[in-house]
This record gives sequence, C-alpha cells and structure tokens, in this order.
Amino acid sequence: MASAPGRREKDYPRRRGAWSMFWKYFSDSGVDGARLKDFEALMNTPARDILHQDSRILPVGAVRLLDRADQVFAALNSGGDPLRTAWIAREDVPSADLLRRLESLPDRENRLAGFQGRVLSYSPNRIEYEVSLDRPAAVLFNEIFYPGWILKEGDVRAPLFRLNGAFRGTFLEAGRHRLTMRFLPGSFRWGWRISAATAVVFLAIYLAQTLRRIYSRLSAAPSAARDQRSIPPAE
Repeated sequence: MASAPGRREKDYPRRRGAWSMFWKYFSDSGVDGARLKDFEALMNTPARDILHQDSRILPVGAVRLLDRADQVFAALNSGGDPLRTAWIAREDVPSADLLRRLESLPDRENRLAGFQGRVLSYSPNRIEYEVSLDRPAAVLFNEIFYPGWILKEGDVRAPLFRLNGAFRGTFLEAGRHRLTMRFLPGSFRWGWRISAATAVVFLAIYLAQTLRRIYSRLSAAPSAARDQRSIPPAE
C-alpha cells in the first residue's frame, strides 16, 4: 500500500495561521452536531482503526454500495474491513453518474498495485494531494467527513462523499491527479456576499452624502457673493 510518506505531525508540509485555527474550530464543532454524531458511531466500529494509520490517503480495492448510512455502520460492525473495502450509502452519493461509476468498480478486493499518493501541504482547512492510479478506483482520505468540504482538481470540482461511515472519499479515473481539498461552507460564502453587499450600500450612502455636502457648499458660495454685491457702500 503506497501512501503519503512519514508521520502526520512531523513530515507533512503545513500551513498555519489564525484563519486555519478558526476553521478547525468551526469544522470540529458544527452547528447541528452531525459530525460529532457520525464520529461517535464510527468509534463503535472497526473502522476506528483507520484513525491510527499514518497514511492520509488510502487506496480501496473494493466498493460495496448500500442504501442508507445506518446500513453502512451495521456492515462495519459485522466485520467489514474498512481498509480493504469502501462501504458507501447510495444516499451519500451526490449524482447518478457517479453512482454508476462506483457500481462499475469491483465489489471484491482487487489490489491497486499502481497506486501512489502523497500530501503536498496540510492545514486544518486546506489539504493538497498528488495521486496516481493505474485504474479507476475509490480513494479514502483519512479525514472525517463534514458538509462544507469541497474537492477540486485544478478548477474542476471533483466528487467528495462520505465513505466507511464518517470518512471522506472520492472517485478517480486512472492517471495522475493533483487535488485540493478546502473547507468552504455555504454559510461562509453567503456571509461574505452579505458583508460585501452591506459594505457597498454604506459606501454608496457615504458618497451620496459627501457629494450632497459639496454641492450645497458650491451652491451657497455664488449666493453669498451676490448678497455681498447688493449691499450699498457706506457713506
């Protein structure tokens, strides 16, 4: 199994900063508790052993599709090996086309001899990967799934879905891939839009008031000059 080299804490190139810590707190808490609930369910299954792996990218040799997430946790509890099989709920697959591609993958272990993967940079809210595959496959990222994470290859959105109960997974065609995973929830995007629109409105009001004051002063100046000329000279 090829994977990202080295241990998590020492060898990965890391980016740090206040924004990273903010997103780490935001993604770990979650307003609806969904992430915490999935994590607690995960810790009651053999899939928790993935968390102890040093690898950030894990190739998956087989795919099993079930209808619901609770069936995935039941399969993992009954002895499903999360390091060899990707258990995926159909309700977690974002499109019918992706579902067909996953259904085309083998449902029994088929080793990915040509798999290579490494982490180019890591921070709590942004991770960059380089992955090479000799055939189409599902790939598991050793990160907890939470809505708001997006995956891109260049400028093109790549699928990102829940795999093995609570982990992030994707489907990749054969070849070399450069992937970027970012935490960018809809609430954050809407917040920026509302803030930008509010700033534009206040700026427009401020400019309008400034222009009105300037116009009032320019209009008052000729009137004052005319009034001075109308006063008769003192004898």
